[in-house]
Amino acid sequence: MYCWYQNICNERLLNETIEKGTWPKISEDNLVPRPVIVEHLKRILWPSKDQSFYHVVCGEHGTGKTTLTWIASREVGQVKDKNNKVIQDGGMDKLTYPKWIRAMDAFKRGAEVYRKKHGKPPVIIYDNISQLIHKNPEILDILQDDAKNNADERNYIAVFISNEGRLPGRMEYKPVMEIGDFSEKESKDYLIKRCTIEKREGNKITKECKIKDEQVNELYELVGGCIIDLKFAVNEFLAGQSFEDIKR
Repeated sequence: MYCWYQNICNERLLNETIEKGTWPKISEDNLVPRPVIVEHLKRILWPSKDQSFYHVVCGEHGTGKTTLTWIASREVGQVKDKNNKVIQDGGMDKLTYPKWIRAMDAFKRGAEVYRKKHGKPPVIIYDNISQLIHKNPEILDILQDDAKNNADERNYIAVFISNEGRLPGRMEYKPVMEIGDFSEKESKDYLIKRCTIEKREGNKITKECKIKDEQVNELYELVGGCIIDLKFAVNEFLAGQSFEDIKR
């Protein structure tokens, strides 16, 4: 009786999560807006009722793929995240199926409920699939096959986020969105924002920028638009390191 009750509770919780979506927390600190990319992601995360394919988002480590996807998902308000912890250990299925398979099966049942109610498939995000590429490629194959079959059936749409520039061979023929380095303007905006300090005096807030325009230009010329290099360079600059030391 307890197992039956636990399964019913799990199903209800998952259906509620699929209905409401997830709302990942996003730190505004040092965030540089990339509206064009966010709008593209929003179109991916809000599929039409007839969409029959899944998506792949790729890019080198540190280009902001996950953060930008979180921003787009909050603005869309209907995205589902496979990492939601709404499936509790317990219930009869635990005896025969691994937890991740139980979670996937439960999600598919919840997706069917959502699709019937709203007339369009929900979206599920698989973040950082690079770990599966190296450690559990057979699981990635299962997820891909399931994503393809359920996209064909219009049950749900999957979005795979890869933290590597290269993709698994089978993914190369899917719709791919590549997120690259910052543009020159985005890079300089980031440097200025990181070097701007807020000071509060009573109810008054003032901002002081610790970097000059020529220093912004010099740092950008030094490291380019790679966010990881920009973070390192601006941290060194704020710590008082000279440009020669940063260059080393």
